[in-house]
Amino acid sequence: MSEKQFKRFVTQVALKYSKNAGIDYDKSVKIILERRLDAILYRSGMVNTIMQARQMITHGHFLLNGIKHNIPSYLVKKGDVIELREKLKNSPLYQQENKNVKSPSYLKVSLADKKIEILDLPRADEIEVPADVLKVIEFYARA
Repeated sequence: MSEKQFKRFVTQVALKYSKNAGIDYDKSVKIILERRLDAILYRSGMVNTIMQARQMITHGHFLLNGIKHNIPSYLVKKGDVIELREKLKNSPLYQQENKNVKSPSYLKVSLADKKIEILDLPRADEIEVPADVLKVIEFYARA
């Protein structure tokens, strides 16, 4: 995500989401960032880095609800199913999943089938961010 995209995200998208969902602004920032397709792939353990997830998505390696999808910033919804395209399931690239990662409770991950199901939207209390989100919001809120 570029600096310009992130600034727009913090100042417009998260603000709108927090008002509509009736939650705190900092929690909405964390929730929306975790709902991105690239973040979901990374949290599932199917890829090793967020940049690897972005590249695999833009190259069209994954299906979202059975349709080829190539937008890493797509916000997933409850009930969405993400799976690896059939012709890539035997690729050596996908034989080395990150097994040290414990997938969050809102995801149902099947590494054997290369499939992820979104059971629920992420909650702010189960998202760990190694940064003070309020300070990030303050930084971008200054005019």
